[in-house]
Amino acid sequence: MTKIFAARHGWVIALLFMVSCSSNLTLTDVDFAWPVESVETVDQSGRVEVTRYAVDFPVTPLAIEESAGIGKASGKKAHVIRNSAGYYFVTVAGFRNVYVFSPGEHELKFYDAIPISETGLQDPAFNQRSPHIELIDGSSVKVLLMEDGIVERDAR
Repeated sequence: MTKIFAARHGWVIALLFMVSCSSNLTLTDVDFAWPVESVETVDQSGRVEVTRYAVDFPVTPLAIEESAGIGKASGKKAHVIRNSAGYYFVTVAGFRNVYVFSPGEHELKFYDAIPISETGLQDPAFNQRSPHIELIDGSSVKVLLMEDGIVERDAR
């Protein structure tokens, strides 16, 4: 009788074993970096959508934080890149800071605001320089960033 039960219900036992194992499954050594920055126009409602990486978020709170106001971010280009640790770096021309966010469930959690320019960035661009993010602002500023701040600044 036990052999019949095991033969008929062996797949159930195997399935239960697989489910219990997969709940503790953790994949390590993950590289979340985007190879290049995404540059997207902030829409009229103050949002930016990075379709390539399926992320959409409001820029309006950053514009308010920068005292640029809601209308000043609309129509501008938002520069977004993600480092290998999974942090998002965001800035817009005219902003004084690069904002760093960690991903959460249906949210980007503020992590840090890295001050770059007292007068505001003119022509920002991000590059992936793993493990760093490189920020270039025209021909005047080159900065290596990590989520915790500036690693190296090279004023040209």
